[in-house]
Amino acid sequence: MKKQKPIKVLYITTMTREQILEKPSNYCFYIKNMIQDNRINVILFNASNYNKKNKIRQVWLLLKKIREINADVLYLPKMTGFYTLVILKKIGLFRCKIIAWKYTRFNKYNNFLLQYLIQHLVWNGIDKLYMMSETHVQQANKLGIMVPNKCVSLKWGVEQEWYDHFIKPHTDNEFTVIATGKDSRDYETLCRACDETQTKCIIITRRHESNIKVAQKWKSSKWCSISFIEDLNLEHIYEYEYIMEQTSKASILAIPCEQRSNGVGYTNLIEGLPYCIPILLTNNPDVPVNTEEYDIGYMIEPHDVENWKKHILFLKEHIEERIRIANNIQKMTKNEYNHQVTANYIINDILTITKEYKIFQSLKNK
Repeated sequence: MKKQKPIKVLYITTMTREQILEKPSNYCFYIKNMIQDNRINVILFNASNYNKKNKIRQVWLLLKKIREINADVLYLPKMTGFYTLVILKKIGLFRCKIIAWKYTRFNKYNNFLLQYLIQHLVWNGIDKLYMMSETHVQQANKLGIMVPNKCVSLKWGVEQEWYDHFIKPHTDNEFTVIATGKDSRDYETLCRACDETQTKCIIITRRHESNIKVAQKWKSSKWCSISFIEDLNLEHIYEYEYIMEQTSKASILAIPCEQRSNGVGYTNLIEGLPYCIPILLTNNPDVPVNTEEYDIGYMIEPHDVENWKKHILFLKEHIEERIRIANNIQKMTKNEYNHQVTANYIINDILTITKEYKIFQSLKNK
């Protein structure tokens, strides 16, 4: 029997193969699992090698690369910045399949012509779209934006083994709240809740204007400590490891978010699962993981200081509740939120989509 050639998957990134393999598989959307699968030949296109200001040249170089290597699949970790490329595929300038991730709901345009063009030239040019929220998928189906089996929600499974080397026994018994989100965060509410409950709180974030204001206000607090990644002089590639190491010191993970039309804090939540600690999350529309439904923490309404205080105090005083929640999270990361489950789903889609296309092409050429 003739041995089949590996499927060529082109992945756009600023990272090297070695850097990808050093990160957890969920960090680069499971391209690490694909690299380790002998049925797939992952080809990296380094997006940092060209002038980002010249978008036409960007697209041209990428198009040239796709045709040069005769890629079977273009795998996109996001849609932002790649709409033009999808349109070029739709009008026939290249043939490879496109599999992509999308974090937010679809826009609904009042202009009928614009809605029609975007739907037929962009969304119909994608062969499989993974969305974080089932609500977004339902919206896409309701609006008829994509064929149902082409747009699905997919759980963002974590590589527990990678995070395990950060998880060590606490050297002290001080109950600690940690928050590491970068933007759209409501750290004012969290600081108030921790200060008023006399709870140690460590916030690691970026120098966004709102975060700077909160840091200035609470700089003299005995309980709240806010530091900025930019001040640590770390190489960008190692920032992630630093944040994950700091997260290991937490008794609970706090994700206090501003009110947004789309769910925020999902990445933060996923990266908190391996630590098996309760997760307190602001309740926003379209939150992909409701911590109360999964019984892994609590949902709190925006700017609700009193409920933040209530849940922090309850978890501080009841270690048995923290242990119970830890057991629930362990079940999640071993099953539906396991990286291998997610990766296998994507790899199976790649194998199926490319096989169907090759069968179609062979019939067409007869």
